[in-house]
Amino acid sequence: MKVLFVTQTAAVRGGVERWLANLCTGLIASGVDVVLAYVDGPVFHDAQAYLTAFPELEAVPHVIVRSPSGTARGRLRALEQALKTLRPDIVVPVLVHETLAATQARKAAGDNIRLVYPLHENEVWAFEAVARNADAIDAIVSVNLLMLQALQAWADWPADRCHHIRAGVAVPLPTPHTPHKPLYSERLVIGYCGKLVESQKRAGDLIGFCRQLDIEMPGYELRIAGEGHLQPMLEKELANHVRDGRVRFVGTLEPALLHNDFYPSLDVLLITSDWETGPLVAWEAMMHGAAILTTAYRGLRSEGLLRHGDNALVFPIGQPEAAATMLARAHGAGQLARIGEQGRITAHAELTLDLMTTRWIAALQAIQSLPAKPAPADFESHAMSITQWLHDLVRGALNRPLAGADAHEEWPRYNPGRTDPRDRAAFSARLDLLEADPEMAPHA
Repeated sequence: MKVLFVTQTAAVRGGVERWLANLCTGLIASGVDVVLAYVDGPVFHDAQAYLTAFPELEAVPHVIVRSPSGTARGRLRALEQALKTLRPDIVVPVLVHETLAATQARKAAGDNIRLVYPLHENEVWAFEAVARNADAIDAIVSVNLLMLQALQAWADWPADRCHHIRAGVAVPLPTPHTPHKPLYSERLVIGYCGKLVESQKRAGDLIGFCRQLDIEMPGYELRIAGEGHLQPMLEKELANHVRDGRVRFVGTLEPALLHNDFYPSLDVLLITSDWETGPLVAWEAMMHGAAILTTAYRGLRSEGLLRHGDNALVFPIGQPEAAATMLARAHGAGQLARIGEQGRITAHAELTLDLMTTRWIAALQAIQSLPAKPAPADFESHAMSITQWLHDLVRGALNRPLAGADAHEEWPRYNPGRTDPRDRAAFSARLDLLEADPEMAPHA
């Protein structure tokens, strides 16, 4: 069984990228025939930068897919040619939506090929991309249960073509995690690891968290790993905290620094998001024994992995002051070491790379055993007219590919991909109802 992963290369530092590197290396080590196809573009997608960011992927055979013209038809032809040459049994697109059409073209040409769609977002554009393209997708693998529940409830996805496999993380070398001394005797080290943006991550809540923690428990240090458009505002609002050592901005850290320095130094990892499908940073911190202080983000309840007072502390979304108070009380009561240890036990039982790899192999085998969905009878070939062929040929010959305005236009991640904010809010509200009570959630 040959499995081809087709991935974007515009982003290299996120959780999805770490998941892909972990999965591919795990599958290769288990004897699965894996090939990676990196899409490349004139501005935003850089296959070589992606490979440089993940040197462990050198062990995975790869090809680079370029569209000399940069047009939609040019991209599709480049992908279809890669599939024709490599002849995989299963294709897994990682934020490269046109892989669906290219796979259908190969099905129409007679290839016995299956497309497996991985889900890493609880957002309307991800839902619509799957729901509207059900004829092109043979199976779904989601790292979070909530989106699978939504697709089964609202898009009639069959259970035997839906798989839930959490992202796995590396088990650190055995070193004891030594918690800090009791309240006020030494600074409690808290970490934030993620994009410094408002959408989804709610990084602006770090300000209210710090100000309340100043009142509740001034002996702390918050280490902020990440970058984003909110960083200048955060640096301004927390300038006094930076001066006296209560806050440190450490930038975006490479995986080796995260695992060898950042996570082992933490007593607590703070999550401020309004939705997550992991988060991977929580799983990684749990492996190192850090206690998780998290919002009740969308997806947490359905997943059932983080439990308040047991292996995590959970506070309402948008209430960072409540988080600070909760943390100070738990620290004062000496509960953080126990919560961190319970998190570590959970991570070792449920979140290892070996477990993720084993579950993926089982899922791929199950998907391979099912009949492949055929290309629709009315499927349109991506063959070009002479005029279109000449247009693409000239652009390629002149090395002037059509440039997109952003990474999504250069190599679209989803289709439709652009969503009205009102649609996004309405979908989020429906997910909240589904998560609270699946029997009461409104249907499509």
